[in-house]
Amino acid sequence: MFRTINSKQTYQKLICLIFGLFFLFSVISVPSVTRIFLYIALIFGLFSVTDLKTIRSNFLNYLPYLIFTLICIFSYISQIGLETQISESPEIENIIALFILFVFIISWKVSYFQVMDNLIIVITIYLLISLPVHFFYLESTTLSAFAFFRNFEDEILSGKNTLGLLLSVSLPFCLFKLSRNVNIYNFLTVIIFNLAIFYTFSRAALICAFIGTFLLLISFKKNLLKASILSIVSSFLILFTFEISMEKYSELKEESNLQVIEHSTMGHDSSAINLKFDSTKTFSTQGARFKYLKRSYEGFLEKPFFGNGLTTFRKTHEILDEDGEIIRKPVTHNDYAQVLYELGIFGLISFLSLFIFNLFKIYNHTFLKSDESRIMFIQLIVLAISLNSGNYLDHSIFWLFMGITLLKTQSLTNKQNGISK
Repeated sequence: MFRTINSKQTYQKLICLIFGLFFLFSVISVPSVTRIFLYIALIFGLFSVTDLKTIRSNFLNYLPYLIFTLICIFSYISQIGLETQISESPEIENIIALFILFVFIISWKVSYFQVMDNLIIVITIYLLISLPVHFFYLESTTLSAFAFFRNFEDEILSGKNTLGLLLSVSLPFCLFKLSRNVNIYNFLTVIIFNLAIFYTFSRAALICAFIGTFLLLISFKKNLLKASILSIVSSFLILFTFEISMEKYSELKEESNLQVIEHSTMGHDSSAINLKFDSTKTFSTQGARFKYLKRSYEGFLEKPFFGNGLTTFRKTHEILDEDGEIIRKPVTHNDYAQVLYELGIFGLISFLSLFIFNLFKIYNHTFLKSDESRIMFIQLIVLAISLNSGNYLDHSIFWLFMGITLLKTQSLTNKQNGISK
């Protein structure tokens, strides 16, 4: 009997490891075949521990997600006659594949703590390798690049922001672990995550990390409060030691952007590209992001109910050179704006209902009485805010975190399995 239980636990840990690797590798720059292999391995692993009866019984737990996915599919199909190409952003094949994975995740009989704990271990090991390699050997800030296995030329600016958001949404759980057990391992994990968030030079990630830490502070839970203060004090000490100011940060961010752009345009004429970073324009009406938001709103007004169709923003806002060649196809850099433009008000309501659904589920299961449930709640809020900084509708960051936060807490899982605390 003991061997049977032990083997089941080992198998679950193996699936958790594959999950962590897939999540991480879907964020950093690795060959697509690696992601596909891990996705298939994860699907088979989850299928082996989840029966179709359980999935059917959990139907109401993913019904809002099914509705939203169907809205995306029908919206995409409606554009097929307009030279629609597969793998346009948002990529419909990714949405479908991640929805299938999401269904298996919420039927997975493991706790939220177990999945997140393994994910943090995988990310920490990667950062322990990547941080010193990039800083000391490669002398590069392209932390999201698996540069020691892959060329820098394949790296894009959004990759650093995506990695930063994965770290910032995961940070509250690191602080939760530190609050439960103040030891050198948990403390160093928090320090490593804070350093990596800074080193991505993603202001969106910094803001999300700050919001997550602030929400822990105002939870007024003694242990969470101590862990948050310890994280803040240690971070300020590091910034003070290396004399990092706002001006210095802007300089480092510009240098970081230059590295990515110069590598990605190697062998091409990049003279027309403005490589200068103007921090005053990013959040102003003169910035490109504001213009995309404005165009999204104007496009929404033209077709307010069902939108212009999935993937249409990029196709209708192509940037051409003097010869009529496509320079780039911009995205909105904001999921809410993109959903509003492409899926209309009905699509936006469906999209927002996913967050409301998860928040109510967490509250109904736990009444937010445990620190673990508070962390899940905070992660959802941070994730919702992070979607204002990029497009993650077809990305694992959105779908997997939404699935993880629907898993049961450790105490509830132990109670159902008859395990005493």
